[in-house]
Amino acid sequence: MARKVFINKGKPNQRLIGEIDKVYKIFTKKVFKDLHLFRKLNAYGIDSRYFNSHLNKDNYMIKVIEMDTGMIYKCHAKDFVENGQYFHFKQEKEDHNTQIFLPLKFWQSEDTKTFEYQQKHIIYK
Repeated sequence: MARKVFINKGKPNQRLIGEIDKVYKIFTKKVFKDLHLFRKLNAYGIDSRYFNSHLNKDNYMIKVIEMDTGMIYKCHAKDFVENGQYFHFKQEKEDHNTQIFLPLKFWQSEDTKTFEYQQKHIIYK
């Protein structure tokens, strides 16, 4: 069973960063491409503190779901370690903490809007 993951819990800048399933070792993050894709690297990122303390040590599968496009991207924590880059974005009103970013070329992708994907994932009632 997945549970929600928050950073800065109890603080004014508390944020939901995804869901974790500790049984299957999967971290899922839902994003909107136009808002969350780091265009300079064509990459998605994860809070580096959470990544290093929870996902990296057990080589979690990391899944990013683009809510606006239907694309799903998957990789493992080791891919972030081998090919990721750290960045820290700090604005006057909000600090996004240090994040580790992995360019999309290192992810496996699936388009949920294709006929093939939908046929493969049909749920029979």
